[in-house]
Amino acid sequence: MHDRTTNAFGAPTEVGEHLWMTRDIATRRSGLANHSNTLLNKTVYRMDALQEIISTGNWSLSLPLSCRDIQLTESLLTGAGDARATDLESPRPMLRLRVPMDQQPAVRELQVTLMDNGISLSIDGVFGDQTERAVKEWQNTNGLTVDGIVGPATWASPGLDEPI
Repeated sequence: MHDRTTNAFGAPTEVGEHLWMTRDIATRRSGLANHSNTLLNKTVYRMDALQEIISTGNWSLSLPLSCRDIQLTESLLTGAGDARATDLESPRPMLRLRVPMDQQPAVRELQVTLMDNGISLSIDGVFGDQTERAVKEWQNTNGLTVDGIVGPATWASPGLDEPI
C-alpha cells in the first residue's frame, strides 16, 4: 500500500507528510473495502478511526484523544483519576450505529428491553437503522440527549438499567 500511495501521489517528502498520510489512509481504506476477501472488507473501521483522528488535526496524538467513542485521557491511561464517565468500566458496552454493524449480545439485550418497554422494533441482534431509531425514541421519551448512542446515561435510564 505504501508503494501504491507513493506511485499515485508522490513521496511524503514531495507532497508533505500530512497530505501523504491522509492519502495513504484513504488508499488503504479503499483497498480493504474493495478486497475480494470479504473478511478484509469488515476492517475498514480501522482506517476510519485513523481518519477520525486526522480530521481533528491532532497529528501528535496529544491527550485527551477521542477515537471510536472512547475518550483517552492521561488519568485513564495511568490509572489515576475516575474513569466512570467512560464505558470502559461498565459491564455494558457503548452501542451505536457503526460499520461494521454491532452484533454483540448486548444489542439483542437492548432490543428486547426496548421492546419490553413499549418501543416497536424487530429483535435481530444487529444495531442497524431500526435500532438507532428505537434508541432515539427511547431517549426522547425519557428526556435524554437524543443521539442514538447507548452509553452510560442511556443504559442507566429507568427501564434499561437492569440487565435482562
